[in-house]
Amino acid sequence: RADDGGFADGDCMGVFVVDYEDGQPGMLQGSGNRATNYALTYDVVSGEWKGNTTIYWKDNSTPVDVYGYYPFEVGVTEVEEYPFTVAADQSLKSDGKMSAYEQSDFLWAKSGNVQPTTNVIRLSYHHQLAGVKVILTKGTGFTDEEWNKLSRQVTVDNTLRNATINLSTGIATPIGEYDRPITMAPESNGSYRAVVVPQTVKAGENLIGITLNGRSYNYKNSTGDHTYMSGKLHKFTIQVNKKADGGDFELELVSEEIAAWENDESSHNFILSAYVIIHVETAGTLETCLTEKGANVEDLKNLKVTGELTESDFQFIREKMTYLSALNLEEVKMVRTNANIHSEGTVQNDIFPAG
Repeated sequence: RADDGGFADGDCMGVFVVDYEDGQPGMLQGSGNRATNYALTYDVVSGEWKGNTTIYWKDNSTPVDVYGYYPFEVGVTEVEEYPFTVAADQSLKSDGKMSAYEQSDFLWAKSGNVQPTTNVIRLSYHHQLAGVKVILTKGTGFTDEEWNKLSRQVTVDNTLRNATINLSTGIATPIGEYDRPITMAPESNGSYRAVVVPQTVKAGENLIGITLNGRSYNYKNSTGDHTYMSGKLHKFTIQVNKKADGGDFELELVSEEIAAWENDESSHNFILSAYVIIHVETAGTLETCLTEKGANVEDLKNLKVTGELTESDFQFIREKMTYLSALNLEEVKMVRTNANIHSEGTVQNDIFPAG
């Protein structure tokens, strides 16, 4: 979500605009700025961020600093210690547009010393909290069927969920006391994601909790403290082995790494937001619609389709869109032309095999 393709229709960010004073940057305040907590909403059709009013420059020579944050909150007046809380259960979908995981992902941007201009002012957003990703892999003792049926839940343990954020710097500081583990959001590839406040978990304390068929297991770092860093993705790959005596499991850490936090799969109720959107008015014309839009099907990675599809469209996807990794069919109507199509949003595996 921290790039141009990462926002979806209806997303809203808050913006502060602060005038320079006597050639020096002004101080961001809770009120009295040139713009204070100005709401901008993304319109996917026009590709523009739109507000309800117009912000004017002070004059033709006074530059400004522009601050942005996401997700937007009404009535923000505390800019030095803006309170923010990550969700305890990030696997939940919300009644609104965003999942609990996405509501927990605080983004921040600043464009400094912007001279008066009629051009677009660009804000490059960054994740200010820390990301955690856990990948569970099938180890010894499982058949494929047993592994697929294994119930599992993954948590991030021993982290504070509350923070204060300085909106002039984007720095988050953990506050409060530990209350409960964070339930991670499952992804379609079998991994789990969560957002945590940057902080350090002491050596010997549980980092990750894993529940398998109702039995609880923990991974802890016994060699030293573990620090969750702002803007980084902390990845744990853990192999699950089934013991020969049956019913019990053992966990084996395969790898642990810190990586760049790139676009998330888990956003907008677990629907990928950084996709190309194609509307198919007539079933069977997906290829034509993609061509008219100028999309390169061989390179297309993330696709959302609206309108109508039939089995020939899925055959085209399977055979020609080899790089495709995410396909959103939530707003698609399946046109029944033979027995392979069963219902809206579901397709037989012989047309579009899993994976």
